[in-house]
Amino acid sequence: MTTDYSVQPSQCASDSKARQPHRLSSLTGRWPVLLLVVAWLLVSAVAAQAQELSNDTLRLRLNVTPEGIPIIEEAIWQATGETVFRDLGTPDGLSDWVPDALLPGAANAAATWSITEGENFKTAEASRDLNRKMRITWIVDLPSQGQLFRLRIRLTNRGKAAQAVDWFPAWSANWNVGMQSQWARWWKSLAYDRVEQQLGVADKIHLGSRLQSSDDAADGVAPYWIIGGPNSRIYFGLQWSGGWSAKLNGLDNGVAFSVRLPSEETQLVLKRGETIEGPALLVTPMATADETADRATWMRQRQSLAQVLYPGPAPSFPLTYNSWYAVRQQINADFLKRQVAAMSPYGFDAFVVDAGWYGSGRWRPDPEKFPNGELGDTLAALKANGIKAGLWSTPQYRASFEDSSALQIEQPAVSSIFFDGYLLDMSTDSFSTYVANHVEKLRSKFSIDYWKYDQQFFTEQTFAGVMKNVAGFENSLQAVRLANPDLYIENCQSGGRMINEFTLLLTQTSWLKDSAQTGLAHAQMNISTALNAMQFVFPWAAYRFINNLDQVDPNDDELTRLYCRSAMAGTWGISTDLSQISERQQGIVLKEIDNYRRLNRLKYSCNYDLQLPDDQADVAGVTFYDRRRMDAGVLLYRWQRNGAFDQRVLLPKLRPWITYRVTDMDTGTEIYATGDDLISNGITVPFTSERQSALLFVKDVKQPPEP
Repeated sequence: MTTDYSVQPSQCASDSKARQPHRLSSLTGRWPVLLLVVAWLLVSAVAAQAQELSNDTLRLRLNVTPEGIPIIEEAIWQATGETVFRDLGTPDGLSDWVPDALLPGAANAAATWSITEGENFKTAEASRDLNRKMRITWIVDLPSQGQLFRLRIRLTNRGKAAQAVDWFPAWSANWNVGMQSQWARWWKSLAYDRVEQQLGVADKIHLGSRLQSSDDAADGVAPYWIIGGPNSRIYFGLQWSGGWSAKLNGLDNGVAFSVRLPSEETQLVLKRGETIEGPALLVTPMATADETADRATWMRQRQSLAQVLYPGPAPSFPLTYNSWYAVRQQINADFLKRQVAAMSPYGFDAFVVDAGWYGSGRWRPDPEKFPNGELGDTLAALKANGIKAGLWSTPQYRASFEDSSALQIEQPAVSSIFFDGYLLDMSTDSFSTYVANHVEKLRSKFSIDYWKYDQQFFTEQTFAGVMKNVAGFENSLQAVRLANPDLYIENCQSGGRMINEFTLLLTQTSWLKDSAQTGLAHAQMNISTALNAMQFVFPWAAYRFINNLDQVDPNDDELTRLYCRSAMAGTWGISTDLSQISERQQGIVLKEIDNYRRLNRLKYSCNYDLQLPDDQADVAGVTFYDRRRMDAGVLLYRWQRNGAFDQRVLLPKLRPWITYRVTDMDTGTEIYATGDDLISNGITVPFTSERQSALLFVKDVKQPPEP
């Protein structure tokens, strides 16, 4: 139901005319009445523009600036009544929101907010007309619970002719947050290294990426950032799979930001009557400055939003087999049979056949590699045994000889090195239908419950422009999710080049970074990638692999153990020829799989302390706590120190009054200590000169055993 609190002008005019025959005869009596009428009209006008969105945590006061721009005038904590931020308005007015060509030449009707209450959201919208019969709509979504809210813009062409749009706004604001915008933090694409910079009055920061949301350009960053101060923080994430730009400027007691699609990432032409929405900016303020607790709240609320927007499988931490690094495109029926025959001891939850299973530019098994329907039979047998069978595909590429009457190949043509086909125009509704049908055919023919999409989606030159292609890609994935709420989807995209709030919320896991290495060098890359990414990537989405164990020294137990644990902070994948793993190595791997499953029970709360790797760190690691903070798991990795040493680990999130048992899973050593002692003094973990990693579990006990 839409509730419109605006005053109807026709009623005001009617009342005014009715009073005209009864004018007062003296000026003295006339002025107070006129002043009252003017005051009443001003109050009514303000009431028409001012609205409020509220839930159990936040109250958002909406208004319109004197320049006619809708804003969140103030955000307030429900529990305390304290202000989160106040919007000071954008200094350049509408120029901060739309290209110059769309600026209206004269004032038009003032924008007013209207509110719609749905089952999961309250949504406020306010529109105003622009030049060339274009209309802009500001949209604010507030979920029924929590402090996360979503901001986005819609443009509509109400004219008879097509209109070009030079760049597209996401959101702009000047927020007064007191003294709470002293620094900004963000992360580099693919490396996931954290960057933090002072945000003073004279400081200006420019963030962005090209084509993909987290592309591998030298200056590319992931579309996430935090504005912080001594007592609170505001977390930002962009729900958009293409290129983007964000400018942050320090203000006296605040921050100015402008998020948009620059011209090269827009290339937009709106046809007559056409409407498009751009990136959604997800904003999550925190009333504290607790790194661990704030991150946990941020992640849990984003996951709650994911279940509303894109209902799919609940978060999980499968142990997944993938064929890629073991055999690449040379996969065939014989290799597959060897893996299936050897996989039983490991208890895999998912088994994914990666690139190379198809042939002749069609999504059909290569008959030379898989004769007599062997691929389909094998995957069906896996599913019958409770294992998620998965396939890799790139439906955005289609062979030129196939019927493309409803789908057009981009020009200039972009080919795939993995599939004999060319990139399609993704801007049409037929593309979404095509992708949904593609996945449905894979599921029906091959019994899959796991789908991995991959490879380049976007290119510089397109029929419809980059922005429409990004929207088309996202529409196609939403169509797949809507038709397959039980499907486990992996976001690969050439190894982490498209990490954003759309892909993380809609899919179940993400291939964070490619690497064909194995052994120690790859273990260190796994550790750095996963721990850094988990500052903003869900732990279940932080997917890391161990590759080709047969190339690792089978007698180096510490290296094998470290390699396994390097992929255990998030979700663990194995890519190797299982038939080549030695009995000794297998024994280590199986023990670590048991540890992985035990550790996984602690990860769902997203409540973890990170010890990030750097050039001065003796160790790197992560400590997971369960939701009640009764149990914990400590995962440590040797980093920059050689020889023997003792590492002290504090456990600040435990309950101080509880007694805990701490077990070192490598040495078997057990100690009992109070939470207060573990918080203040921690636990000492001995690293011998050979030890490369450590895993400890912390379990609450009613009382320690008698000495």
